[in-house]
Order: sequence, then structure tokens, then C-alpha cells
Amino acid sequence: MNDLMRRNWALIDQAAELVNDTAGSVSREQDELLQEIWEETLDIERKYAETLTAENIEYHRASHVEYFGENYAQLLGWA
Repeated sequence: MNDLMRRNWALIDQAAELVNDTAGSVSREQDELLQEIWEETLDIERKYAETLTAENIEYHRASHVEYFGENYAQLLGWA
């Protein structure tokens, strides 16, 4: 997960540098590059959210198993 966030921050830094270098006048090529960067950051955010969700699910499952035992779903009426 840290690798995803490092890549995302590198992209954000790249976009900021690109925008700072344009002084308010973005060329078509720069605009296209910014769009590509934006799309990649959104993809990274989706992957991050999926990874975080999976980790949270596993954490809660392990916590329930530790507290209630392996048959926690039946004990809690979830199954």
C-alpha cells in the first residue's frame, strides 16, 4: 500500500511541477499529460481503496475470530 501512495505522490508532484512551469498557459501537450496523470492517480486511488477495504475486512474477521471463535458468524446471527 505504501508503494501505491508513493507513486501517487510522485504523480501529484509531477503534475504540480508541470502546472508551475506553465505560468498559467497550458499547451495541448501539457493538458494531455495532466489528463494522463489525473487518470493514473484515480486508478491508484481505486487500488488503494480496494486494498484498504480488503485489509479492513481481514482485520475485523480476525478480531471477531479472536473474540468469538471461528463460528462467530453463527454466534452473531450473520450466517
